[in-house]
Amino acid sequence: MLKKMITFILSLVMVFLTAWAVQAQGVIKFSADLSGSVETNYLQKNTCPVNPGYLVGIEFFQQKQEETLLGAGVEYQLLRYAENLDEEFGFIPVYGLIRLHFSPFARSKPYLIGKLGYSFFRVEEPDNDFDYKGGLYYGGG
Repeated sequence: MLKKMITFILSLVMVFLTAWAVQAQGVIKFSADLSGSVETNYLQKNTCPVNPGYLVGIEFFQQKQEETLLGAGVEYQLLRYAENLDEEFGFIPVYGLIRLHFSPFARSKPYLIGKLGYSFFRVEEPDNDFDYKGGLYYGGG
């Protein structure tokens, strides 16, 4: 697991340096997902609380207009547990994004962001009898 994480972080650094060379803006992110739930459909629908999860990610932007940036991002969530489930699981979202800047004050640089993409679902030890699926990924703020 540690080897995979080191490889992933080094890959992010290489991609970041490549983007810097072509004048793209980049952001390396570390964050936590503190609450949530997972829904299973084995025999019956069941919703289970999920333990906190941590992720690392990277986003790149190209400025299209003075206040508009378009970009792409990917995040890697470390595996985590849900109550009543035996397997650790995580997500890998890949998405496009738009960032709209507005400057009501000269000193601050607030912006709105929108994300849309696909989130891959992964399980540490998948069972061949089950169908594991990812799904739509979206966000805004």
